[in-house]
Amino acid sequence: RDSGQLQAGIIAPTSQISQPQKEYLFPLPMGHNEHFGIEAHGALEVELSPYIAFGGTAMSQVFFRQSRTMKVKTDKTQNGPLFLSSQILAASTTGTKEAKVDKGSTWNAAGYLRFGIPKFGINGLIGYSYHSNEKTQLLQTERQQKNNGGHPPQPLQNSIINSDRQLEEWNQHVISGAILVEPLISEDRIFRPRIELSYHHPVAGKHSPITILKQIGMSAAVAWDI
Repeated sequence: RDSGQLQAGIIAPTSQISQPQKEYLFPLPMGHNEHFGIEAHGALEVELSPYIAFGGTAMSQVFFRQSRTMKVKTDKTQNGPLFLSSQILAASTTGTKEAKVDKGSTWNAAGYLRFGIPKFGINGLIGYSYHSNEKTQLLQTERQQKNNGGHPPQPLQNSIINSDRQLEEWNQHVISGAILVEPLISEDRIFRPRIELSYHHPVAGKHSPITILKQIGMSAAVAWDI
């Protein structure tokens, strides 16, 4: 038995505080910082037998450019998240403090092998996943374009501004394993507990922390036919 799905949607900001406030010393981003975008998910699983199957998933988020006034890095030796002042983002006669933010796209892909013993409600999974976020760039705004002969937006010439590590691309390779136990307590399946153990081990990456994640989950379901 094979199964698959494909989903697509629109990312839209809904919070009034989703964009970091430029007057705060340490502005915390919420969500996608008021960026609009498009998101897509896909999944496919092929069942070779009642005991074994393999599959894969993929997800992508692509964001639209947005103009914003923001705090920026002002010195090459500055490597922390605290920016003390809003600086002019490009040499122009308008003295603008705005930048066109080209937020990097997000890409995730994973493949897995699932095996189990349906009679006892036991399933196991071994998989690999790749997670990537492209570099965010600060580009010229429309007003800066006019002062530059109307050319298409370009990365701001100030190398200090775009050297902020918070804008850097990152990626990570993760090996995962999980065991799911759903013992059949009653023949009519009215009550069914669920125990899940999972382990995620990053094996490589760029600009990403190597954090091993262990999870234990327990739940119970009660269901009946109406």
